[in-house]
Amino acid sequence: MKKPLLLWICDVPDWAYDNRMHRIMSVLTEYEHKVVYIATSKNEEIHKLSGEADVVFCSYLKWMKLLNTLNNCVVCMSGVRQLVKHG
Repeated sequence: MKKPLLLWICDVPDWAYDNRMHRIMSVLTEYEHKVVYIATSKNEEIHKLSGEADVVFCSYLKWMKLLNTLNNCVVCMSGVRQLVKHG
């Protein structure tokens, strides 16, 4: 059975959002992952890949206009707070 595809859209490699997304991806092993970077990808490539993905994770709201989101879910991760265990 094919794993659901999660597409991660980041600004540049090895910066804050990229590092956070790679940490999240490392625990979501039941999914296939693709990462594209705004700094190095063409708009057409991002549009195509976003249409193929089951879920798209995007770092900034302004990039939403590049996405093909007719048949998938989009999550904008404009801020990530550290998870804290209480109790």
